[in-house]
Amino acid sequence: MKTTILSLFSIFLVTSTFGQLKISLGGFFSTPLEQFHIDDYSDGGGFDLGFSIAKSIDSTYSVEGGVGFEWGLNGFESTELSLGDYDLKNNFFNWKVKLNLVKRIGNLSPYIGGHIGIGKYYTSEYISFNNLQEDGYNYYDNEMYQAQNFQRGIQLGTYIHLSKHFMLDFGVTINKTDTKVKYIDFASFSYDGSEIDYNEINSSPFMLLFHVGIAFTFPASNTNSSYSNYSNSSYQSSNTNTSCSKTKTKTSSTSQASSNDHYKKNKNPTLIKNGKTPVGFK
Repeated sequence: MKTTILSLFSIFLVTSTFGQLKISLGGFFSTPLEQFHIDDYSDGGGFDLGFSIAKSIDSTYSVEGGVGFEWGLNGFESTELSLGDYDLKNNFFNWKVKLNLVKRIGNLSPYIGGHIGIGKYYTSEYISFNNLQEDGYNYYDNEMYQAQNFQRGIQLGTYIHLSKHFMLDFGVTINKTDTKVKYIDFASFSYDGSEIDYNEINSSPFMLLFHVGIAFTFPASNTNSSYSNYSNSSYQSSNTNTSCSKTKTKTSSTSQASSNDHYKKNKNPTLIKNGKTPVGFK
């Protein structure tokens, strides 16, 4: 994991030599559109993160391209059962490659662009048990159903410059997927004290996101020396980690074999339901 993070950071430092590196983060309100709205996908919210490189065309216009990530929660119900607290959630996670055209007008920089990527829509269930279960389990976390599909869309908005390298970011994003996904219609959710019931819907995601956030830019001129120093430290860290990993290979192999033997003998417990209501865990 550490190596992956270091590699990604190195890539961002290298690519910023071709333009100005921008990092943006914020939150959004999301709402379904058209048939996705008719099919009762819930309103929700979440947060986003983006990395991009901006390149000037002239004194007014520039283009920026990069990657973006969105995490959303759209629909939630929590129920107190005899087993414990039972939570149901509709979630999505999007990653995308985006390209924007930006125009500088005083302290404002309106932008418009498009994106393509992958959208994962999934429904999860989670129980925090009142009592410790078999093999020491105190919770259960599961994705009931999920789908990952190609997604496309557009985004537009404006940056408000507060200083040379710091700005506010207000925008809207539209995400559309043609393939249907399965989720819970929380408007139909009911619990009579003993049984849970709800409708399960299949529909194609079409979402509108209203985004508010902040963005930081880093000048390309300061990147080369930083990258050189960072590369040296990363190289030394990598060599150290490699040496350590060699000395631990035999120990890790022994531990892994022991762990595999354990899991061969033990089967993970499963959630038992009466209809849609959890009643046991064995």
